[in-house]
Amino acid sequence: MTEQEYTDPASLTGYIPFDTDRQQTYVEEGYWHDTTFHEVVDEHAEETPDRTALVGPHTELTYAELATNSKHIAAYLAGELDVRPNERVVFPLPNCAE
Repeated sequence: MTEQEYTDPASLTGYIPFDTDRQQTYVEEGYWHDTTFHEVVDEHAEETPDRTALVGPHTELTYAELATNSKHIAAYLAGELDVRPNERVVFPLPNCAE
């Protein structure tokens, strides 16, 4: 993958809605909470924007950069895939910052 593919929301493909019953089970069992990823990242970005949030073999992201990337992905999901605000989205992601 190129660096653009790592940061370009248009590279996200294969969106499949997460089953509503399964979502409810995760909430009831305490695995999921009402706090969104954006809320957590935005809070850290506001408090410590220059602090390192993610480290990978080829890049590091600050909380400010992570918040910006997160907003780009959210805008893509809303614009291209009709994902609504506060709708849960699950991504299988590699364990790296890229």
